[in-house]
Amino acid sequence: MAIVGALFIPALVSAQALEGARAHFDAARFQEAIEAYDRAEQRDSFTLDELQALYEGRARAKQATGDDPGARRDLQALLSLAPDHDLGPGTPPALLRLHDEVRAQIGGRLSIQTSAVPVPEGWVLGGEIRGDVASITRSVRLQYQGDDGIWRTATGPEVLAPPSSRLRFLAEAIGPGGAVLASEGSRDAPREVNRPGAIEEPIVTAPTPVDRRPLFIGLGAGAAALVVLIVLIVAAPYGDSGSRPSRPMEIP
Repeated sequence: MAIVGALFIPALVSAQALEGARAHFDAARFQEAIEAYDRAEQRDSFTLDELQALYEGRARAKQATGDDPGARRDLQALLSLAPDHDLGPGTPPALLRLHDEVRAQIGGRLSIQTSAVPVPEGWVLGGEIRGDVASITRSVRLQYQGDDGIWRTATGPEVLAPPSSRLRFLAEAIGPGGAVLASEGSRDAPREVNRPGAIEEPIVTAPTPVDRRPLFIGLGAGAAALVVLIVLIVAAPYGDSGSRPSRPMEIP
């Protein structure tokens, strides 16, 4: 129970920090809201949904103070994580226009692409961040499993893994608050590579059954034909062409 509580407390604190920032915004204390969002961003227990809520809330607060460039940066961060995100009803028209402008410029969702290059010392694993228009990625986390079956974790963007004939791996883009912004592969479904020249187990297949019935049928047909030929040869001298024996002579 103590362990569960220790894990739950940071998440609760992060949620409370976002609620406090939102309370400042609802009370029209926009500058205080911005500062509260800034402090919350430094915490280390955000989920991806909470991080998106932070960017949206801070963009609203910045736009309310006339800081359109700051609001744009937060909208870039938000839409790089969720390109289809809508601000919802009640949003000021100026913020909606800014939101639509940023969305039109976003090329797609932030992503990470993995690589594994064999070298004499083992494998060079890498994770390349793509589409991070707001530069919100804080680090790249690489996890890999070699021939010994043990999963190991390292911080990228590149890491040297020990020699292994087969390597399973994944990469994660880590953002503010420890949130996983994007990933490629997972422990349940990792990326996998085999080292060139690795010996693979041979594939053993069952022999194909040979159908011997045509052979037996052919032999039988040949034997029958031979018997018919012999009968014809034996019967040939006793044909109807004058070779039949004459009737016995009658004696008076």
